[in-house]
Amino acid sequence: MIFKVLKKVFNRSNVISEIEIAEELIDLLSNENQELMEELKSTKKSKQEIALLLTSIYLFNYKLTIKTNNLSMRSKKIEDIFYHFSFLIAEKNINFYNLNQQTNTLVDKAKAKADRLMKIYQSSSSNKKINRIQEVVKALYYDFSAENQEHGPQEMKLLLDLVIQNITLIQDYLIKVSKI
Repeated sequence: MIFKVLKKVFNRSNVISEIEIAEELIDLLSNENQELMEELKSTKKSKQEIALLLTSIYLFNYKLTIKTNNLSMRSKKIEDIFYHFSFLIAEKNINFYNLNQQTNTLVDKAKAKADRLMKIYQSSSSNKKINRIQEVVKALYYDFSAENQEHGPQEMKLLLDLVIQNITLIQDYLIKVSKI
């Protein structure tokens, strides 16, 4: 991060590339969610399912943040950031869980799941954002715990906290970057 700031100072450029934004965002989220990623590793779910769950959550969080905030960025830049973010976060999860899976496959599945989660969010009859997010988390929870009934309210709260925390981190970061 410091290197990038110094690079901008010496290059006299305020422009941050889309891939740099995606990389910094992933670093921020990964650092904040490291403990959860380790905890999920110890569940009975397959590593592929966990990687899909996390990647889907990140992509949903990004999409929701873009939809609910008026960022001063061109839509093309937002799309490019999402493209890089999608592949980089999938690659990070594949590497973290030592999966033998193609990045494209995970990205496609995660995008489909994130789109489904956005539809759940948008079709919610609630006027409160938190209630809509809770409906999305319920859907995530039931997807994740369908085969493993050992999960309880604590896991649902953990997912809710993760989603809200990630939305806040993404929102704060993108707002900060959009002002540069």
